[in-house]
Order: sequence, then C-alpha cells, then structure tokens
Amino acid sequence: MTFHRISFCTVCMNRTLHLKETLVRNILDNSAYPNLEYVLLNYGSKDDMHAWVTGEMSQYLESGLLKYYKADFPEVFRMSHSKNMVFKLATGDILCSVDADNFTGPGFAAYINKLFARDKNMFLAPPWVGPDKKWWDVQGRLCLWKKDFYRFRGYDEGIVDYGYDDQDFKYRMIDGGRRKSIVRTSRFLRAIEHTDELRIAGGMTSKMLLTILLAPKTDREWEMLYLRTDNRFERFRVMARGIGFDKAQQPSGDVGGKLVLKLSDYATGNYNAHDAGIACSQDNGALLELLSRHHQQELVDGNGQVYYRLEPGRLQDQLLMGRACFMGKLKLLENKQHRTGINQQGFGQGAVTVHSSGRQLVL
Repeated sequence: MTFHRISFCTVCMNRTLHLKETLVRNILDNSAYPNLEYVLLNYGSKDDMHAWVTGEMSQYLESGLLKYYKADFPEVFRMSHSKNMVFKLATGDILCSVDADNFTGPGFAAYINKLFARDKNMFLAPPWVGPDKKWWDVQGRLCLWKKDFYRFRGYDEGIVDYGYDDQDFKYRMIDGGRRKSIVRTSRFLRAIEHTDELRIAGGMTSKMLLTILLAPKTDREWEMLYLRTDNRFERFRVMARGIGFDKAQQPSGDVGGKLVLKLSDYATGNYNAHDAGIACSQDNGALLELLSRHHQQELVDGNGQVYYRLEPGRLQDQLLMGRACFMGKLKLLENKQHRTGINQQGFGQGAVTVHSSGRQLVL
C-alpha cells in the first residue's frame, strides 16, 4: 500500500490556548501513519505561541515531525492569505487544513490516505454546517492534492476575513471537475467550542470598527450602520430575533446564531462625523443618511428614527461576525459570476523564519 505524504497545516494568531489542547493530541492520534508532517505557521501571534512551541514542542521539532515557521509582519489576521502561506510551506502530496481549535481524531491521516488512494480526482471536506450549526467549527477542514492547490490558485485573498474562504475554494474546484468527498465519521469532526469574539479577534472586521449604530425597524428587523475607522460606512438590514432593549434602553440581546444580513439592502460609501451628527453619502455623492445627535448614545434621522450606538459585548460580536461572513459571501457570489482573475498578483506571499535553520524564506 502506498502511504502518500500528508501535511496537516495549521495557522495560529493569538489562539495558542487552543493549540495547547489540540496539537499534541493530533500528533498522538495519528502516530501510526508513517508519512506525515505537521506544518505550523505563527502568523504574527502576540501571545506565548513562540515560547510554547520552541519549548514544549521541542521533541517534535527536533524529530522533524513538526515544521515551524514564524511570520512577523501580519498586523491583521487574513484568513485566506495565511492558509495559502502555510500550504505553500508544506511538502506533502496531500494538504489538509486543520484549524488551531480542531481535533483530527484518531487515525485521520490513514483515513485520508485510503480515500485519496481510491480517487485521484477528489478533495475532502466536512459536512455542511447543519442544524444548530453542528459542524460550524470544522468548516475549515479541507484536504486536497497539492497540485490542485496550485492549479486553482489557492484560497481567494480577496476574502480577507472570517467566512466563505473555504466555500469559495470548494466551488472553484468543483467547477474545475473535482469531486467533493464528505467526512462522515464524527470522531474526525471535533473542535473546541468558543465565542464569536475569538473567531473575529484580530480580523479586518474588528480592526476597522469605529462603532455600530442600530435602528429598530420591526420586532425582528434592524438597520445597522457599521462605521469604519477610515471614514467608510456600510449599511445592512439585519433580520434576527433576540435583539431588544436592556434596562437602560440600549440595544442588547443574543441572536443565537440566527442572523441574516440582507444582500438587497446593502449600501456603502463615505461618512463625515461632526459635532451636529453624521452624514453618510454613497460613492456617487448621493446623501444616504443624515443623522443628528439626539443623546450621547443616540442619533436621529429626519423622520425621527432613532439610531442607538452599540456598546461592546456579545451582540456586537455577533453582528461583527455576521458582517465578516456577509463580505465573504459577496466575494464568493462575485467569483461565481466571474471565475477568472483569482489571485492574479500571486498568493501566499510573504517572508517567514524557518525555525529549523533560522533562515529567512520568502514565499
């Protein structure tokens, strides 16, 4: 039997708390497979990742089973770019993305090898998210032939934040004649549960946020103005139950993952904030919203509609998560209409330090 070389590829930025639980477990759970490497990319992590990997994981580094690379330049977590980088660093015939919070489960490498030995035209992916987002935390698990990674030009780096990066890649491979095989065994689909705050921490959506303004339209519809630090705004129509007002009459709640941002009501442009309020204009110069200051936490439009400034907390995290996924979906839909031009300027580019030699490698 042929044992294809398999690369388990993991990117980590400030999520070492998860890596400490998953990495050793994954190594032990696949120790019987004879042709395997773990490729770990420190993508500008500011926590204790480097000290932990070079200390606690030294035996695996010295054996060569664990390949460790460090990129110092990222200030923002770019999902697609980071995954492209770690895939380019891998030496396997088969590449498999394993998020830092994911457990591979016992024997996952052997399972991959068995499936790929049968079918040279496939890629392997998890089931769809499912009811109550059962498989939400393993959607990043994607295994494919290395040659297909290069043929389809990797993850689209136009998707810069959380969500739809893997879906877009899968759709492009299917359009290119590849067959999707689905992981059906539940022991291969385990992950550490965590909050939306951790999912989007360090991403572009969080980094660009100045404030969110919410205006109630009906009992389950809200208008959201996402004001960015670069004086750009984005307007969304939010469909969700679970949003209400707290005792201080400020928006609060928990949408429980049941959140829809309507594509038809999306608008963007520039805003100008001044003492009297905020003026939002579309890119063609047309005035979209003119909000006057009503209270420290409130603004009002010309029709008397109140916009409430959202405080940090669970609801804000859920809305930011919704925004990140919405932007990824926009790019996916664009790619479905125009399949040319993915990563035309290259992908997975950047400099890393190779731990084993200390040398700089430019991808």
